[in-house]
Amino acid sequence: MVTKALYNLSLDKRNTIRDSLVHEFSTYSLNNAHITRITKYANVSRSSFYTYFEDIYDAYCWILEDYLVEFQNMDELNQISATLVFLENLTDSVDYSFWRLYYTINKSLLYSHYKSADVTSKAISHFKNPSMENLSEWAFRITLHALIQEYFLYPKKKDEIIINIKKLPSIINKH
Repeated sequence: MVTKALYNLSLDKRNTIRDSLVHEFSTYSLNNAHITRITKYANVSRSSFYTYFEDIYDAYCWILEDYLVEFQNMDELNQISATLVFLENLTDSVDYSFWRLYYTINKSLLYSHYKSADVTSKAISHFKNPSMENLSEWAFRITLHALIQEYFLYPKKKDEIIINIKKLPSIINKH
């Protein structure tokens, strides 16, 4: 879990660490990322890194949650609109690379890490088990994430995937 020490840093220093993490995780998958490169780019010591983060997974989840904050607490239609805008505007090569690595490699690595460590309370929101009250919402989110994953796995099918994302609310609401 990210510590308070990170939030006690100046905004500039925190942004430098964030930029370092985004750079690393846009260039390397989680299993090839190195704290040494992150700390060098951010100009912080290794011990400082561990003052802010428990491990590299913790640092990755901090960046991931930062990226996802705008999508949280949206209803399904707003999530669809926001996802379409997100995909259409994903022109920055760093952001594209971050998300491509997330959906093609890192998502599975995170899931495996948190399942094997049995620390589901630390897991990012869409890895948590659904309750019966929000099963429809969970199914919607899982399906939306699967379609976004296909977007990065099969870029030639982009138009077909966009159409399926637009259809998602009607498909989920039928059941």
